Amino acid sequence: MVALHQEQVTERQARASSSRAERLRRLGVVRPAGEAKPTVPARRPLATVTNSKPAASAPVDPVQNPMAAYEHTFWCADLVSDRPFHPRRPKISDIQRAVCQHYNVTLVDLLSIRRTAKLVRPRQVAMYIAKTLLLKSLPDIAQRFGDRDHTTALHAVRKIEALVAKDVSLSDEVELLKRQLQE
Repeated sequence: MVALHQEQVTERQARASSSRAERLRRLGVVRPAGEAKPTVPARRPLATVTNSKPAASAPVDPVQNPMAAYEHTFWCADLVSDRPFHPRRPKISDIQRAVCQHYNVTLVDLLSIRRTAKLVRPRQVAMYIAKTLLLKSLPDIAQRFGDRDHTTALHAVRKIEALVAKDVSLSDEVELLKRQLQE
């Protein structure tokens, strides 16, 4: 009985391995012994791409000339690259460092949970500058300022906006910090 069972198991294993080998041969993963290595078909030559503007009189037909659309795309990309230089975007860490230097506070204090007047105003200014100069969301900004809630950053932005409209000296400080960061 045991011998019969072992014969059935080995027969199943042989069938499974042979069918697996046959599937791999059909898929081309394994070549039968003695079969030559298949040749790689020759590649088509690459089309030449020009940077010249496509002729306005000749309509671009992608069926007749598939490269015409690419030529037009490259020509448009050349126009885009002639844009004037834009100032670099600072990182939140750059903003925090500049505000700390300007207001003479440490980065540890700026990111701490303390709410003294000496620390709150620089923190709010830094959040305001981060929101105006960067394309970051309020939750991202608030998280980088000591893992705060996004409503804290929202309050800081609104508060500094209102104070900048009223207080000329604060407005000058904020503009000075923005110019320093964009250099």
